[in-house]
Amino acid sequence: MSNAALDFSEGGGQAGENANLASFLTSSGQELQGMVLRLTRQLIAFEVYGQTILHVSEVLGDFKIQHHHRPIFSGKATLTSVVHTGAILVCEAMLDDGWLDVDLFNLQKPNQVIAAGFQEFLARWERFQKIVPEYKLVVSDMQSFLLELRQWLEQMELAVRSLPTGDRNRFERELVSELMQAATPAVS
Repeated sequence: MSNAALDFSEGGGQAGENANLASFLTSSGQELQGMVLRLTRQLIAFEVYGQTILHVSEVLGDFKIQHHHRPIFSGKATLTSVVHTGAILVCEAMLDDGWLDVDLFNLQKPNQVIAAGFQEFLARWERFQKIVPEYKLVVSDMQSFLLELRQWLEQMELAVRSLPTGDRNRFERELVSELMQAATPAVS
């Protein structure tokens, strides 16, 4: 799997097919399953149905991902975002290094498995390589800028939270207004 994201939101992950699922144990030992929405080498977004509680920074053990009935990941994941939308939790988690790049469970015919696996890898890599280098550079620069902007904004948020409650609301409005004026030209 490359660094490019797999997007499962367009029907590739219907729960009835069990094709694109994440299963895991919560920190309290509860066994859950979720439908994969988006997947990269480092990050997964998934939906969990039912009445359950998950928390940001919770480490999910025995985290397994299946793509078209094939195991592709087995390891741990750490929740980075949890959105409660009623009966559904939309979660995002950082993945550790548990990727199963070679189908070790199907080595009865190793030459076929290796050749097919390499062809699949090559096809994914070639798709990514067809992107114009200038575009990759712009995307990489924007990603770097936005990550550093996020860190800076988090520092600003901490500073705002340290202000007395009465001054905080006025200062937040002024800060947002100034930030919009300063940041808009930088991202345009």
